[in-house]
Amino acid sequence: MKLLTISGSLRASSSNSSLQRAAAALAQSAIEVVPYHSIGDLPHFNPDLDWDSVSPLVTDLRLAMLAADAVVFSVPE
Repeated sequence: MKLLTISGSLRASSSNSSLQRAAAALAQSAIEVVPYHSIGDLPHFNPDLDWDSVSPLVTDLRLAMLAADAVVFSVPE
């Protein structure tokens, strides 16, 4: 099983990112935890631009989500 984890916080000492690391450390061997680290590099969401040219970062995220069996978002309140 592949679990993609996404932290919604960009701080280096974020508790949300700590949860990502804890999930990886505690996961059973049958679970591959794949943290997504490029959330801060993504462009602002604008569906009007999605048809013209999609950023390679957006394509990478979409492919990572398609390859995952589950996605966990850890976000600030």
